[in-house]
Amino acid sequence: MKNSGSNKIIVLLCFLLMIAVYFEIGVCRTAINNAKAAEEEDNVTSAVAENEINAVGQAKQIFEYGSWNLLDSFDTEFVTVEGKVNSEDYPYGYNIGAIEDDEVGKAILVTPGTSIQISGRIPENVVLSVDFKIHPWVAQDSDGAVINFDIKAEESQETFSYEVTAQENVQSIDLSKYARQNITLMVSLSNKDDCNEDCDWTILQTFILLKNE
Repeated sequence: MKNSGSNKIIVLLCFLLMIAVYFEIGVCRTAINNAKAAEEEDNVTSAVAENEINAVGQAKQIFEYGSWNLLDSFDTEFVTVEGKVNSEDYPYGYNIGAIEDDEVGKAILVTPGTSIQISGRIPENVVLSVDFKIHPWVAQDSDGAVINFDIKAEESQETFSYEVTAQENVQSIDLSKYARQNITLMVSLSNKDDCNEDCDWTILQTFILLKNE
């Protein structure tokens, strides 16, 4: 009888020991899973933060060597337009964008209420070369316009404004002070106080970012 009692005690102790071990294993597994989940969350958070830094802090380089031509790059990721309207009322089917006709050849059309933005980083010693005028089709009905080149960089901004008439106007803007910076260059139209925007269809026949070696 004594042996039977001892055996029961031993069995009970073994059962309790098994429960304790099982409970401890469960606690350890939960702790390990929680640690893994926290690590994965930290990794995701770090990746998101890194992507945000790359998106905001390090814009893509527009070009590195030679030159960059808006006429050839109008549909790239560096260019966005505002105010575009697609309509049969316009000879080209829209009021801003790349055009080509027998009168002016290839050019970029900008009309009142629209704008073009070029965004990205530029290398050292860059000059913007532009050539613009009122489109010959409507020049006689326009009283002239003003074309604005607004440059916004990380620590500064400035605007270059020029009169637009039926006569070709060639200008060069030195951008060397913005070397290796994230910039936004916006092109838009305005008017002098005593003028209106009727028929102010401005064409950019040249818009080139040129690196001086």
